[in-house]
Amino acid sequence: MNIAFYTLGCKVNQFETQALGVMLSKKGHILVSDFTKADIIAVNTCTVTAASSQKSRRAIRHLAKTYPNAKIAVCGCLSQMNPDSIRETPGIKLISGTADKKTFADLIDKLCDGNVNSPEIDNPLSRRDFEVLPAGGLYGQTRAL
Repeated sequence: MNIAFYTLGCKVNQFETQALGVMLSKKGHILVSDFTKADIIAVNTCTVTAASSQKSRRAIRHLAKTYPNAKIAVCGCLSQMNPDSIRETPGIKLISGTADKKTFADLIDKLCDGNVNSPEIDNPLSRRDFEVLPAGGLYGQTRAL
């Protein structure tokens, strides 16, 4: 499947998106930058300020409306802190938080196969484990994070 990413927010989100790309590429998916060619659009959200929350919600609605043939998968801080703000958006097929990107990659894999029945998974705020993610390519970056 072709997967495109839309990342909002901090450098941590940028790194996590790149790590997701590495994990999904290893599973045989093709990363695309052209949303018109994407079967799935993964949105990594931010909620550090009210403005960033609004920008994340607006981006999700825009992507779902503009690319109706793509399945939208949402992760990140907004979906962790306030999943209700995005749950009712048409086109959303998967909602995850911030705690487990490996599980999110596995769920995207299942979404490609049509095996995800609910747009939401349990991802509690109480989880405090550190997550080991593969290094990304730092696409477009001029220095290490």
